[in-house]
Amino acid sequence: MFLAHQSRLKLILSLSMGWASAGYSAISEHDAQSYFRLLARINTASPLEHSGSHGTLGLGLGMGVGIYHASVNNEILREHWRSTKQAAFQNPSPSQRLVLPKFYFHKGLPYAVDLGMSLAQDVTTKARIWSGYAQWTPIEGFAVPALGVRGGFSRFMGLATTDASSLSVDGVLSYGFLKLVTLYGTAGLSRHQVEVRSGEEFGTSLALTRNGFGSVQSSFVGYSRSVGLQLQILPGLATATTEFQVSSDSRLSFAAKFSLGM
Repeated sequence: MFLAHQSRLKLILSLSMGWASAGYSAISEHDAQSYFRLLARINTASPLEHSGSHGTLGLGLGMGVGIYHASVNNEILREHWRSTKQAAFQNPSPSQRLVLPKFYFHKGLPYAVDLGMSLAQDVTTKARIWSGYAQWTPIEGFAVPALGVRGGFSRFMGLATTDASSLSVDGVLSYGFLKLVTLYGTAGLSRHQVEVRSGEEFGTSLALTRNGFGSVQSSFVGYSRSVGLQLQILPGLATATTEFQVSSDSRLSFAAKFSLGM
């Protein structure tokens, strides 16, 4: 069930003429919420890291991919999932499975603190997701589970009508086997702020509210859970990680990365 700590749809700018007489059409609130939740799911970025700290010598770069199921009205995707240079009527409906290549970076600091960032980009629209995180691992030792706390921020930009930002906090629990295989799980909350612009001046004919067109903002809180597996391909030099994440809308997302470094 979708957790809505604060759910509001606020019309900032409305057209002087009625949208119905102008030839525009409205969509259901359910379809609008599905689009907002898709944005939240994509923008809930994960570094694909377990809870063990990397140490002061820790430094790594990685390349990967995120795969997201877009269970959204095709007309919404056609009009809103497009680049700033592309008109809505020229945009075919994207695939119901969105694949985003990603770049990762992390650096270990003293006191069991790690910092990192990632960049994802949609190949078709060139929309970008910038993410950063800080993780502290207060519990860590030999042959015992490691427990960490992670805070993150993500910013989604680059679509013609859509922007989003997210703040998240997660608990991370992991356990390693022979320093070659590490299983981990996360659970956390995130706060999302989504803005979608509708109307003739934005090149779209779909209203996301029943009242009119303009800039619509939605602010809400959701949760996510994930399980991941990290393999040491070359111990201390190369790792491969896969992760499955379930979000508030009960949709499953998949991500994987290959990284070099410690």
